Amino acid sequence: MNIKQIIQDAKDLRSNAIREARRQCPFVRSRGVDFVYLDEDGNFINSAVGIPLTQSYILDLIRRNAFEGKYFALTGGVDGAVTFEGLDDGDYEPWIACWDTDDFTAADVGL
Repeated sequence: MNIKQIIQDAKDLRSNAIREARRQCPFVRSRGVDFVYLDEDGNFINSAVGIPLTQSYILDLIRRNAFEGKYFALTGGVDGAVTFEGLDDGDYEPWIACWDTDDFTAADVGL
């Protein structure tokens, strides 16, 4: 596993979640990408919300915050609505599809 593969997995998982959401609702919106910090048992500790899905940004998060968690993951979700306007006026279904990468460590990405 390396950072490029993790990012590609996240992109693929996000695309699959969007396709799944479109089967349920004609209008969908991605909730973006969150970087999640996990303890040694895989339990949630903290997260950075709405991050860019870039190698440099993710590696920088790991370098600056490795003390926050033993494991990390990328995660996100998709909202869906019957009308386009529904996505903006609150008339939507939140989290109709979700995705997350396998957990990884700093060592997995060469840090």
